[in-house]
Amino acid sequence: MARMSISYIGREFNPPRILFTEAEYADLKNQLKNNPNFKLAPETNFSIQYKFYLTALGISVILIYLGNFEKKIPVLGYVAFVAVVFALACILSLLFSLHSHASYSAAQNEFYSKLKIDILESSGYYDFIYNKRKLL
Repeated sequence: MARMSISYIGREFNPPRILFTEAEYADLKNQLKNNPNFKLAPETNFSIQYKFYLTALGISVILIYLGNFEKKIPVLGYVAFVAVVFALACILSLLFSLHSHASYSAAQNEFYSKLKIDILESSGYYDFIYNKRKLL
């Protein structure tokens, strides 16, 4: 029996060390006070990070469509079959990657939300650093 393995991109969020200067802290605090919607977390774009799988899936769909013309060109039936198998593998990889990406994004958002609250609730830079060290 043939054995197939599905590879996917697994991601895990590792919180960065909070290393910014007093001036950067003051700037961040001012931005957060002036704009409550200001985001500290860097943007992540699923379609850019998983471009290979999405492109391969698109090519597979085109090849599957071309398989409809197998009566005129018999080889296209085989190509379509291979494309279906490849498309299923891409879909499974994307599903696993999407799950990994979702848990990564949730952990990242939680970290930066807590950081935002810590910055806003601290009385100053040294209070922020002291409280952060107690938590680590």
